Amino acid sequence: DMQRQPLANSAMLSSPSRLYTRVCQRLPQRKAQQQQLRTRRMLRVWQAFSDNDQEEEDKPEKDDVADKLENKKLNLDPQKEMAWRSIKKPLLRLGSAGVQDTHANSLLELLRSHGLVKVKFNMKFNEEITLHDTATELIERAKLIRPTIATEVEPRIFAEKEYQRVVMFASLEGAMKAMSSNKK
Repeated sequence: DMQRQPLANSAMLSSPSRLYTRVCQRLPQRKAQQQQLRTRRMLRVWQAFSDNDQEEEDKPEKDDVADKLENKKLNLDPQKEMAWRSIKKPLLRLGSAGVQDTHANSLLELLRSHGLVKVKFNMKFNEEITLHDTATELIERAKLIRPTIATEVEPRIFAEKEYQRVVMFASLEGAMKAMSSNKK
């Protein structure tokens, strides 16, 4: 009996078990399910930040929402995406009061020391006031308040993710470093 047991174990190892074959058969199904979950999550994020001012009759069908989601730019090009992920948290946050002189000053100082800075905008946007317009206003305010530092730093919008309400600003030097270090 003792001699047969190791032989039986080695025979079991050479042929795949039923469990292993079942798992291998279900892998494609699991990947498809994970992709559907990701798409549903992205739809929820997009819907959470979209305007809910529409009446019940005007709500788009699910297919319309999926088309809009695909058309909405959620991903950046690979180099900017790598730079985006290299900065974990926004270093500056703007509240519902909007752009203030202190925010503009802080942006210049952060860009001077870091090169790339994420800024979170905690305010409501609509057709008249967009994230990009508010980010541009922040840069213009910085140029008005501290023109010497603004010419030294040369702040610019590097990337933006509207659904997160976050904009990444870069100094000219920081943008050049980010683009050159991420090239393959």
